[in-house]
Amino acid sequence: MPELCQFAAWRDLAAPYVDILPATASPPGFIADLEIWDLGSVAFMHGRSPAIAYARTAHHLRANPIDHWFLTFARSGNSTLRPGGRAWRSTSAARRLSVGSLRDTFQGSTANLDALILFLPRDFCRDAAATLDAVINTQLTSGLGQLLADYMLDLDRRLPMLTEAELPSLLAATRAMVLACITADPDRLMEAQRPIEATLLERAKQLIQENLLSPALGADELCRQLGVSRSRLYRLFEPLGGVVRYIRCRRLLDAHVALCDANDDRRIADIAAERGFVDAAEFSRAFKREFGYRPRDARNDAMPRPRAEMVPFATPRGGLFGSLMERLQSPEPTGAMARPEVSLTKIPLPNAATAPVAATHWVK
Repeated sequence: MPELCQFAAWRDLAAPYVDILPATASPPGFIADLEIWDLGSVAFMHGRSPAIAYARTAHHLRANPIDHWFLTFARSGNSTLRPGGRAWRSTSAARRLSVGSLRDTFQGSTANLDALILFLPRDFCRDAAATLDAVINTQLTSGLGQLLADYMLDLDRRLPMLTEAELPSLLAATRAMVLACITADPDRLMEAQRPIEATLLERAKQLIQENLLSPALGADELCRQLGVSRSRLYRLFEPLGGVVRYIRCRRLLDAHVALCDANDDRRIADIAAERGFVDAAEFSRAFKREFGYRPRDARNDAMPRPRAEMVPFATPRGGLFGSLMERLQSPEPTGAMARPEVSLTKIPLPNAATAPVAATHWVK
């Protein structure tokens, strides 16, 4: 969109719910994007925007009395929320999940925020409404709160690969995770055991990838960072052949990437040592067992790089956010946990391919 129209488009998108003002001395234009997933009974948003100030006023409450809870996690940047005269700041470094509600007035500001937001209508968690209401305008600082943040990060990565048939299972897992991590009730924790284990495994994989070249990487370090016992860590990785084998495979794959890089002319022994293989002969044998050929073959013959785990990426999308929020407010009589009759098909509106703020139709 033309620079002069960009901020107005963003402001109008949010107008039914919050007033948005640009930051003081903001540069021309407003490069932002928004991706909204309609999951039938909840909505999941990934938004990125420059610095702004915002406010939900009594006027919004009267004109649009939507009372969804929303869970916010900052991937990068920071935000400051001032509900009811109080103030707290959320940053990506703190890794804290915040809980808010559209039934309340609030004001705040953001600075180059990249955030995930999960909108939960009251019917989705009505049996735990009192517990959720009690944590509105707070940040979840416990280990379970961080686990729920990790679940949202994993959800953001995997949503592009999900099918409509998987929505009921996804909604059940999401509900179980929210209730278990916020209420900390033993029965809720048992109900959420499978999604909790899946989230812990995903977090462990991420930590391994982030620390792949660290000599300290191992079971003890993973237990410390995840806050789990050694036996639980071993159970998580049992389907993958064990945690030691998984780390070894990831390091071999990373070594393969380096060997196929035309700009990396280091010795094979140096590449191996950087990934914990101090014995060059053992590295060569492990490499051949994993890929079927020697490290030197990969370098000399320019063998194709093996496929790593597929990492989905988000495509900038806008959305008819208002209609989605209103539909969540009045769910169909089939119930919150019934299979939603909502297609995951997204139809771009004109100019959506080139507009910094795109629009999307959600279709049944």
